[in-house]
Amino acid sequence: MNPAQLAQFEAYTALLRDWSRRLNLTRILSQLDIVRLHFLDSLACLTAFPALPGLRMIDVGTGAGFPGVPLKIARPDLRLVLLEASRRRVAFLELLVDELRLDAEVVHDRAEIIAHRPEHRERYDLVVSRATSPLDRLADLCLPFIKVGGLAVLPKGPRAATELVAAATSIEALGGEVESVRRVTVHGLESRIRTLVVLRKTRQTPGRFPLRSVRAHPRGRGKRRFPE
Repeated sequence: MNPAQLAQFEAYTALLRDWSRRLNLTRILSQLDIVRLHFLDSLACLTAFPALPGLRMIDVGTGAGFPGVPLKIARPDLRLVLLEASRRRVAFLELLVDELRLDAEVVHDRAEIIAHRPEHRERYDLVVSRATSPLDRLADLCLPFIKVGGLAVLPKGPRAATELVAAATSIEALGGEVESVRRVTVHGLESRIRTLVVLRKTRQTPGRFPLRSVRAHPRGRGKRRFPE
């Protein structure tokens, strides 16, 4: 990590703390906890990323920018889209991208709507989402964005294996398969069980997905974002 990247993380911390007092972006306000519970947890996704430069990535339901913005700071070559349904969070993200001088696009919309648009459908090499939605719903919302051959990298908690069993039929129907399930350890949070579920897109997703009847956005009202 070079000095410029460290300065971006410091500026991110300051903006997050300031805006959270007004918009409740996160209940985590101490600098140490922001680093461990948001930044390092997000950066754990890098262990599943291909080393190829210039990959196009979308963060579905990004909230306050996790995990997409820390990943973009660490890997400036990523072509990042931040997707968020909350207008207030979008305002924060637009300021954040501007203040950190990130080459990233902020999109205000719902995943179940925008994934049907040609400019986004099956256009991405990587999809990430740190939402707490069950894995079958995440697969429905995320896999339609991915090119055949691309990956969804989804951080989950201790119930990852159980969720995978419940989501197996949905993942197959969406054109995906389980690439790997890996335990990750975040420095300072060794007692927490964090798992990266990595899905590979092996064929095109049928046009009916994501289901428009899915009302709850993965970062929408009533959903907790780990780990607040």
